Amino acid sequence: MINIKNVVIWALVLINVFFLVFFLWGIYSDRAEKTETLRSIGDLFAGSGVEIDLKGIREGAALQEYTVTRVLEDERTLAEALLGATARVDEGEIFTYTGDKGKAVFWSGGEFSFTFASGAYPAGGDAAGTAKKLLRVMNIDTAAAVTAEGEQGSETVTAVCAFGGQTVFNCRVRFSFRDGNLGEITGQHAAAVVPAADKADMSSPAAALISFLSAVKSGERPCTKISAVEPGYYIPASSSGNGSLRAAWRIVTDTGIFIVDAVTGKIDSSIE
Repeated sequence: MINIKNVVIWALVLINVFFLVFFLWGIYSDRAEKTETLRSIGDLFAGSGVEIDLKGIREGAALQEYTVTRVLEDERTLAEALLGATARVDEGEIFTYTGDKGKAVFWSGGEFSFTFASGAYPAGGDAAGTAKKLLRVMNIDTAAAVTAEGEQGSETVTAVCAFGGQTVFNCRVRFSFRDGNLGEITGQHAAAVVPAADKADMSSPAAALISFLSAVKSGERPCTKISAVEPGYYIPASSSGNGSLRAAWRIVTDTGIFIVDAVTGKIDSSIE
């Protein structure tokens, strides 16, 4: 009886080992294939006089795409989070909110601008810290550390937005300080989103790089070096107030930073 149990146990162990080896071999083969594909693409770029740092390529998983919808109540909530009670004036697709602390203007497409009364938000010698606190009040996630640039008292703080843990490359919020006080906030924010039908496979940037190579060879996007490629989101330009949050690759070159739509291959210049 004991021998039978041992045989069964060892059989189960061997089966598990077999499936583990099979699983790991699949991962190894997939990675090896992707590495070879990127090397081949690197050779193609080299043939066109462009060097690619393959170590600078960061791959990802599938990204859900979203539809972005303008919600006026959300805009009012954001305005009153910083201004208190407000009065609203409508001018077509432009909505202006005025309160004791200043004024907020919202445009279709998600752009907004705040102008503050003097002393409404003093920096207290820490512009970056003040911006971080206000980002939490505004319920805006960021993708990287928020830092200030410029002389103390007149700093500009720029925050890159994030959604679902992914960078939204062309979505930024800027805080401008004057005389130690917050003067303006400008930016864009995808506040209301609904999942779209599509997901984008971000496991390899091969297709995006091929699209970019075509633009390089045509002279549309000239460059001689690519130092980084990373997955994330971007918001295409829209005049309707309704848009989309689309998966994209950010390509850093010696002549600029470009965003390549992961599905269509369309290339946009980054706002950085």
